[in-house]
Amino acid sequence: MESSWPGRLSLSEEKEQAMDRRTVLQGGLCGCVAAMLSHSTWAAAADSYPARSVHVILPFPPGGAIDRMARVASQMLSTQLHQSYIVESMPGAGGTIGTSFVVRAPADGYTLLAASASAITIAPYMHKVLPYDPVTDLQPIVMLGDSPIAVVVRQESPIKTLQQLIDMAKAEPGKLSFGSAGYGTAAHLGGVLFEWRAEVSLLHVPYQGVSPALVDLLGGRVDMMFVNYTVVDPQVRAGKLRVLAIAADARMTGQPQFPTAEELGIHGYIAGNWNGLMAPAKTPRAIVDKINKVVVQGFKDPKLLARMSDMGMIPVTGTPDDFAARIRKEAAQMKELVAKAGIKPM
Repeated sequence: MESSWPGRLSLSEEKEQAMDRRTVLQGGLCGCVAAMLSHSTWAAAADSYPARSVHVILPFPPGGAIDRMARVASQMLSTQLHQSYIVESMPGAGGTIGTSFVVRAPADGYTLLAASASAITIAPYMHKVLPYDPVTDLQPIVMLGDSPIAVVVRQESPIKTLQQLIDMAKAEPGKLSFGSAGYGTAAHLGGVLFEWRAEVSLLHVPYQGVSPALVDLLGGRVDMMFVNYTVVDPQVRAGKLRVLAIAADARMTGQPQFPTAEELGIHGYIAGNWNGLMAPAKTPRAIVDKINKVVVQGFKDPKLLARMSDMGMIPVTGTPDDFAARIRKEAAQMKELVAKAGIKPM
């Protein structure tokens, strides 16, 4: 019999509410179980990771600073995790082709990106259409180091000092040329920033990677490069290239003989290129942390630190969150530089 008391639910209404409560409780329980299963799945994946070879995609030709650091990190990971970490070059379009490949790869930790500022913090402001969003499509793992930009000319060049370079560039605007690893790379933006700070006009000659640009610099087909010091360290030591200045706020510890552009009167000319490891977005954090831990520990080796310092690299590691914060900060700075320099995205 249905109740006729004022304000009291009927029997059928009470049954409906009880069923609704059971549905809510069951839904909440299922959600909790799903979350627990997901967490346990990720944890299990990290425990068994890596179960096969891992591919580290280098989005530039071999030979650059990022190539060197990717191989150092890959060797650490191979030794400590007992699987091969294989560096594979996939160059083109300022690093965006290889980066896009990693973005589309399964988020399981078996395809990593040897990342640099060129494809992550510079590319979004240099291309009208970019096939990925570096913030939402990639997961930072660990930074590997910083390398300041060096202003270099071949040993036989008539340009002996930074001031001579500036004087010649002002006398004939647009005549002196500089090679880069491609449009929108750190080497390109290093030249753009120099033009802005030194108030000169240069001719930009983009290449598909730093190695072919370096070949033409040594061959006299371009006049200079604004390039990570680590890339040209062997040629500088061999007496084939001359460093006019370093784009840093202080002289390099391992190479203190090279003056900074600031010392030579070019104020605000500070530029470099960081290197790091990244993975596709949604890669389980447990796997990201496992890779991070191995690399951070490996970079405590005094012999490695001395070798990096000697070749002009500043070791920088930290947590994945530290890396993400660095990317956000530099992206904002790059946006300002591109706007002030009047660069139009291609």
